[in-house]
Amino acid sequence: DNPRDPDAWRELAVAELLMDGGDAARTRPTIEHALELAPNDERVLYLSGYERDHHGDLAGAMDAYLSALTRAAASTRPEAPAIAEASLTLLEDLDDDVRNYSARVRETLEQVVPSTNVGFAARQTASEMLMDLAMRRDDPETAARFASEQGCVRDWRVAGPFGPFELLGFDQDYPATAAGPMADEYDLG
Repeated sequence: DNPRDPDAWRELAVAELLMDGGDAARTRPTIEHALELAPNDERVLYLSGYERDHHGDLAGAMDAYLSALTRAAASTRPEAPAIAEASLTLLEDLDDDVRNYSARVRETLEQVVPSTNVGFAARQTASEMLMDLAMRRDDPETAARFASEQGCVRDWRVAGPFGPFELLGFDQDYPATAAGPMADEYDLG
């Protein structure tokens, strides 16, 4: 009833885009009007990206997802973590489809990782994406930094396999199972 109510226009955009009986021809104008009323609403920005993505405007979708992600990182809305996580998932899918993807995405991801507003899952996904982008530009130090910041296990020891057949020697005690500190290596024959 109120043409200036951003919440009503956001809900109308959701209905046009996702609900039975929604009108694809009215979706983009509805989203645009919702954005005029609330240009920093991460929920509407996400809807804009989703609509563009499904209509083949991949560069426009990426811009909208990046904007949604930036706004979610600054938002205190309860939906912000879900919007951030969904935006990141869809951004990953655009990797090979949009020019200058790496450079454009990297700057936003670096802003998202320290934000506590986006939740653990989004921070973890953003860090994994940054690690991947760092390795692509042959920058293992940056990848290692993000891995350390996220608490990734970086050093480990592996034991096994023991013998050529499953369960052969399963009841045998091996030196690595003895009490005390592990040796650097064991000769298993």
